[in-house]
Amino acid sequence: MKILCVDPSVRCSGYAVLQLKNINEACLLHGGTIPIKRNVHFGEAFFTIYNKLNAVRLEHPVSALVTESAFLKTNKNSYDKLCMLAGVLELFAVKYNIEHKNFNPIYIRKIVCGNHRCNKQTVRDVLIDMEIINEDDYLNKVGEPQYDVTDAIAVGLTYFDYIGAKILC
Repeated sequence: MKILCVDPSVRCSGYAVLQLKNINEACLLHGGTIPIKRNVHFGEAFFTIYNKLNAVRLEHPVSALVTESAFLKTNKNSYDKLCMLAGVLELFAVKYNIEHKNFNPIYIRKIVCGNHRCNKQTVRDVLIDMEIINEDDYLNKVGEPQYDVTDAIAVGLTYFDYIGAKILC
């Protein structure tokens, strides 16, 4: 089973393709980010995200799209755009006849880290400990972690837990 996992964002969405090899083993096949330039209209940003995810889907046929749900931090305008992006992702799943499952970020952190209050670096550390990524994977140009990709991987691991896989024991 292969799944496309997305940490949606209007500025830089992270994505990953994970494969469930057996009931207790998953591997990362592909991952990356979809950066959007500043001052790009959000409709154009959604179109860019949709097209990139479709290119990934064509290269790695998947049976499910798994996403992190939008949550309201402080900026209602960003939340509104994330909700619109969630609709674009739902349309993507329907168009290509793939299951779509959405998880709350608090639930994702609880499943992956065992603690819903863990931070993004802790999620990344868990993925390194599980040998899904290496310490030098998914760093930006100045050597800092790109949490967008690791968050997308965490979304996928949450889905595997949801369907009964024993990867996170």
